[in-house]
Amino acid sequence: MASTSERYKDNLLALCDVTKEIIVHIQKQGIKTRLQPGIIDFGSSIIESSSPESIIDGFIKRSHEYCVKYKIEDGSDPHPYVWEKIRNKEEDFLLNNLNTLFGELSKDTVILFAELFSITDSKGKLAVSSEKKEDMWSLLHGMVRICINYIHEKRKPGEIEKEINGEIIKTKGYTVTFYSDIKVKALTEKWNMNV
Repeated sequence: MASTSERYKDNLLALCDVTKEIIVHIQKQGIKTRLQPGIIDFGSSIIESSSPESIIDGFIKRSHEYCVKYKIEDGSDPHPYVWEKIRNKEEDFLLNNLNTLFGELSKDTVILFAELFSITDSKGKLAVSSEKKEDMWSLLHGMVRICINYIHEKRKPGEIEKEINGEIIKTKGYTVTFYSDIKVKALTEKWNMNV
């Protein structure tokens, strides 16, 4: 069975595949795109050669740093802000923050990727179908869920000792500190997950 980080990497590679399918489909319609399938193939090869842990850790770290950098203070945990934008399928936010969230991409590739979603056919209709966009959102949602599960696993749930009213009791909790400011329980409820 694949590890959590390997599942994240697989989803990221699937996202590359869907992107490549979109490009090929658009080009078959005679529409020119600056983003070429070869760029996606190159990106996929970089992902393939990277460790699954470095890829998922990078996404979690960058999404966390985004919140700290922009001082997101809406009274909630910072991660749901970034991941909530993905959950709500906020396309403008995603396209404007791709290089922040996916640091493996060059700025030029991010620009080309964003252009892909504004390309229209000869009738002025967007060339990327709503079905393909939905495929991408589904993969992104899966990636966030995998990150939540990964954080849970890295914290090594188990039996811990707590002091309550001067008495030491054993209870369930996390035995390792890992992104302690991310509220896994709140996220699992929001994303309708069991961990």
